[in-house]
Amino acid sequence: MDDKVKALASEKKKLMEEVSRLETQVKRYKADAERAESVEDELKQEKRKLQRELREAQTQLEELQNQNKHLTTRLDRIKQSRTALGIQ
Repeated sequence: MDDKVKALASEKKKLMEEVSRLETQVKRYKADAERAESVEDELKQEKRKLQRELREAQTQLEELQNQNKHLTTRLDRIKQSRTALGIQ
């Protein structure tokens, strides 16, 4: 009977150590998950910022292309009128 009690006490001790180890592991995993969520939030913010900057750059590019087209057309008209007047 005494051996059985010692064996059960030993098993209980091992199980308690295992529980303690697993609780520590759970805490570590929770901390890792929180850090990962924080990084994910930061990346989402950065992505939104970059998408906004991209839209602004695309809008500016489109405006500059339109302005260039307008100025090219204007230059062509001036060249044509000078040619028509015989001015070189």
